[in-house]
Amino acid sequence: MIYWKKIAFILFITAALTGIAAGQEDPTRVKARLRVLAVEQAVPAAAITAVGGFAGDRIKKNKENYLKTFPIDNYIRLIEARNFTEWDWKKGEQPGKWLESSILTATRTQDPALKKEAHDMYDRILKSQAPDGYVGITSPSVRTPEKPLRGMDAYELYFLQHALLTAYEVWKDPKGLTAAKRLGDYFESYRTRAGRILALRNARPGQ
Repeated sequence: MIYWKKIAFILFITAALTGIAAGQEDPTRVKARLRVLAVEQAVPAAAITAVGGFAGDRIKKNKENYLKTFPIDNYIRLIEARNFTEWDWKKGEQPGKWLESSILTATRTQDPALKKEAHDMYDRILKSQAPDGYVGITSPSVRTPEKPLRGMDAYELYFLQHALLTAYEVWKDPKGLTAAKRLGDYFESYRTRAGRILALRNARPGQ
């Protein structure tokens, strides 16, 4: 009995202190003002003129030894051919990753050669987009209404859609936004269709 009385007393004191704290504001906290704005503001890539230190050195080396030497043509051809049927994420993810990185890097560093290559690859991607909005590497033979995406498509095309949106944001090219929207419509169309097919299969006779 004494034990429960102690518990009740502790709960009473806790509730009372909580009520006091809620009803009395600390004047020093009321007067305080945030020194940092709560809203984040994007920094345009072109506004970053230099990056020093270890990070700057790595960024420079990545541009010269990776972006400018990467055989991106081989991977763009996979999108243009669109006959890939394997389960291999290492190929389908490369176009989007390379394009977005090259757009941002070429803009920040004012590298004309990298900018031209990025534009060339970008134009080829846009031209290869299918009428239904698909713009990946997977063969139509393995994309059906029930399974409109190869297993790794959603992962791979996430990067490509990012790159198309980056082209719109950085280059101010509306074709990038249009292509990204069409790809999004492809996802949404088949998501809705797949849901309907699943619902029909699960429906019982008479319902």
